[in-house]
Amino acid sequence: MESNVTRHVRELFDRLPGLERFRLRSDLALAEVSIAGTVGRIPSGRMHVIVMQALVELAECDSEAFVLMRGRTFARRH
Repeated sequence: MESNVTRHVRELFDRLPGLERFRLRSDLALAEVSIAGTVGRIPSGRMHVIVMQALVELAECDSEAFVLMRGRTFARRH
């Protein structure tokens, strides 16, 4: 299950080069989204929506994944 979360989050960072990190609260709401200087053509408000959509997709594929994501911070590896 952890490898599925890791793979999905890595793919999210690959799709969104401006995304630096995001943090989920214990209720799985986005607490923070950090974006690099230029995001290209994606407005920061839209970035939140894209991240949440990706997390919903993950939940649909693996409903137990949210247990592992609750309260965690995910950051891009450079």
